[in-house]
Amino acid sequence: MRNNLLLLAAVAALLIGCTDNQSPEPTFRYAWVVGDSDSVASGAIYHTSDGGATFTRQGVGQGALANINVLDVKALDRNTVWASCSKNRVIKSTDGGSTWNVVPMPSNDPSCELYCISAVSSSTMYISGSHGTVYVSNDAGITWRTSQVSGLEEAQFQGVLALSAQRAYICGNVPTAGDERIGIVRQTTDGGATWDVVSFPNGYDSTNTWISGASSGNSIMIYGDKNHYSLSTDNGSTWRNDSTRIFGGGGGADINHLIMLSESTWMAAMDMGHLIRTDNAGKDWNDVRPGLGVAFMLGIDAFDNSHAIACGETSNFPQLGHIVYTTDGGSTWTRSLTKTGPFRKVSAVR
Repeated sequence: MRNNLLLLAAVAALLIGCTDNQSPEPTFRYAWVVGDSDSVASGAIYHTSDGGATFTRQGVGQGALANINVLDVKALDRNTVWASCSKNRVIKSTDGGSTWNVVPMPSNDPSCELYCISAVSSSTMYISGSHGTVYVSNDAGITWRTSQVSGLEEAQFQGVLALSAQRAYICGNVPTAGDERIGIVRQTTDGGATWDVVSFPNGYDSTNTWISGASSGNSIMIYGDKNHYSLSTDNGSTWRNDSTRIFGGGGGADINHLIMLSESTWMAAMDMGHLIRTDNAGKDWNDVRPGLGVAFMLGIDAFDNSHAIACGETSNFPQLGHIVYTTDGGSTWTRSLTKTGPFRKVSAVR
């Protein structure tokens, strides 16, 4: 009996030792970065499963990506990914990006650029673009309808922010006779049937041009060029004009993409190579330039408070697209990929 007990104890110790020495399970962080067509005549889509350290290109040679620029991307989960493109094209993957298919849109205008896609859920999505274009789907993208924004047929709706199936903001600019541009911000509360003017204090809404929006909790932000934004902390009832105060050519660097990790923690990609972060709702900003010179940083997204990916393009010719990632909340960034032609946006699965 004693020998049997000793044998069992030895086996148990061996098993415990094997468990302690096992390698930890890898942590998967899935994201997609998109950009312009290049020498292979295919819109650029790159996928990572390790938080941005390495990337694999997807879709090369597939008809859905032929001769287009991919302008925005939204990953709903590790398998379902949507992207909006040039030539009025919307594409979708249901197998993690291995295959891409064109999704028919209500309009056939090949000159339309679809700049931005915003998803409330897997069911409700809004897409905005040039020529006053707004598309809405409430059935997971099976069907789409055009939402008319009266009087703004020539507007460039660079951004759309969907908050619910019924409520969304669109923003951008509209050209004037003097070849200037007036800022445009509109809100729908009826699923895109009608759009109401959103006014910021002191005419800030029309005197600036707008790029897109972000939200968290009761905070909503519409942001734009020359580092300006307008913020509401009461779900859009009142607005406060503000600025990141980040330097840049012509009056300040453009805020090209901003995300809210919470109502107080935001990260943004800006012109002049700036990747910035605030943890106190814009009172103070940590400004990092990740060694890309005067690059236009165009996209940013985060997996959590520490891990994020950003992308953009150099301002000099030939233009090169860059991807950088951080594991310390944006204090430092590491370059992981460079290619010919710009990268536009990134979407991470949280």
